[in-house]
Amino acid sequence: MSVPRVKRMNKKSRLAHARSTGWASKNKGAKSIVRRYRKYFGVDLVAAALELRALGVKITETRFAEIQCSATSSPKALRKKAAREREAEEQELDRCWPVWRDEPFPFPVDEHEVMDMCNGGPAHVHEAGPQTDLWEGAIWLAAVCEDNPF
Repeated sequence: MSVPRVKRMNKKSRLAHARSTGWASKNKGAKSIVRRYRKYFGVDLVAAALELRALGVKITETRFAEIQCSATSSPKALRKKAAREREAEEQELDRCWPVWRDEPFPFPVDEHEVMDMCNGGPAHVHEAGPQTDLWEGAIWLAAVCEDNPF
């Protein structure tokens, strides 16, 4: 079964079809002419409102603002927005932490260096005490991770 012809039309064709058939005058008594237009032609609410305005149907600014608000807060729109945000987050992660790297850090670190940092640094460094070296190592690690060149 194919898609009905009116749902395959572009904007120009929809407007011409609605004018030639007198669609707006036939549906004046509808509870919500915008929703009926949306369902009949298979467009979203905002496009339906804009096209009905082009056909000469009076749609107030407050009603148009309500339509825009409901179109952006619908569950489908929210899912799309969440998917876009997830994809952007994944791209940022890929940019900062390339997949081809096998190291546990986004910069080349020898595992002995990590063990030294965890144990207070190398033996010849921690003259002021292990706590100072650990703190400096943590600050260095945070700075390197923040200024990731990848």
